[in-house]
Amino acid sequence: MILKLFCIYDSKVEVYTNPMCYKTRGESIRSFSDNLAKGESNYALHPEDYVLFEVGTWDCTTCTFDIYPAPVSVGKALEFMPSS
Repeated sequence: MILKLFCIYDSKVEVYTNPMCYKTRGESIRSFSDNLAKGESNYALHPEDYVLFEVGTWDCTTCTFDIYPAPVSVGKALEFMPSS
């Protein structure tokens, strides 16, 4: 099975999180949105600082990675904040 790799970039600290694996881009968005909805995470407290990126794929049957030449923006945390 090939899984997609995602990282969250923190513009204030200027680093990416460790990679996270999801089956689809939509699943990564749902996870990020759920984290934002909790309201107490750093992502929710400072949504202007975070961007979700797709960075490659991982084949879990062969343990091979395909890392993209550059991260692909999925969206800013502000775009995924729950509406009040």
